[in-house]
Amino acid sequence: MVRQSSDLATAQAGAAGFKKIGRRSSRSTSISKSNIGAMKRGTRLSNDLVKTFSKLESGVSKQAQKIPKLAQAIESRDIRDCTRFGGTR
Repeated sequence: MVRQSSDLATAQAGAAGFKKIGRRSSRSTSISKSNIGAMKRGTRLSNDLVKTFSKLESGVSKQAQKIPKLAQAIESRDIRDCTRFGGTR
């Protein structure tokens, strides 16, 4: 089960995990000295998949970068609400 928290450090640690994914394995494929149509289509498909997954990773990473700022806002709100109702953090 995932731990839910409005703690800024927790959000930053979670978002940092996406940076580790990176583009380690985004390699293109090519066929040399072959004219077999199916192999060429497979190469194009493989290259298209690499591009698609790269775009997906980039989009997820952009969203993950927003998490710490959102967590900071929620943490501030929680502290304010806690103080307002006489509690302690």
